[in-house]
Amino acid sequence: MILSPSIFHAEFISLSALSALFVFLLRDIDFSIVELLSKIKYFLILLAFVFMARACSTPGDIIIGTENINITWDGARDGGLIAWRVFSVIVAGILFSSTTKISEIKSVVECFFAPIPFVSEQNVAMMISLVFRFVPVIFEQANEISAAQRSRGMENRKNPLYKIQKISVPLMLKTFAQADRLTEAMEARLYSQNRSPRHFPKLAKKDILAPLAVLCLAALMAFF
Repeated sequence: MILSPSIFHAEFISLSALSALFVFLLRDIDFSIVELLSKIKYFLILLAFVFMARACSTPGDIIIGTENINITWDGARDGGLIAWRVFSVIVAGILFSSTTKISEIKSVVECFFAPIPFVSEQNVAMMISLVFRFVPVIFEQANEISAAQRSRGMENRKNPLYKIQKISVPLMLKTFAQADRLTEAMEARLYSQNRSPRHFPKLAKKDILAPLAVLCLAALMAFF
């Protein structure tokens, strides 16, 4: 959350250093770059559209030109930077979700909202933890529905709206059904917000140095 605004203002040098850091961290957690690209392949298509739209709409020295479309150096540079920034934010989110347990995220949220009056920190933490738990489930269900539709010859359909309808409607129904089952399971276990208070561990040196390092990195990217 701290890095994202700085990434959107980062230039070539900062993005290069950040990308090298991401490659090192991905290798450190044994996360294959090929696996990463396969997980975000639809985002890559979107980023390609963003790049082309910027490259074709920005005036400047023409690289490739036709009667209706001109790709300029300035547009290619700006489009590449925008796509690079968005890609960096996506990778940062994947790194965060891959290296942080949901229970740890929930504990941090409870600790952050505990001093705020009239706000139930346990409810907020529970909602955020459910979001993190549900997102992979939704993607998995979307892949299952997409595979089922392909087996029924969906790829032969040329109407994109028809394809979206046949995937989005079953996905919404399955998501709502999964949410209902989760609600029933929580009620069966007598879940309530009136729970015993959580005792948070004392801050260690690394708990202070890590946010400071992130703040320094965000400041460097904002100015370089």
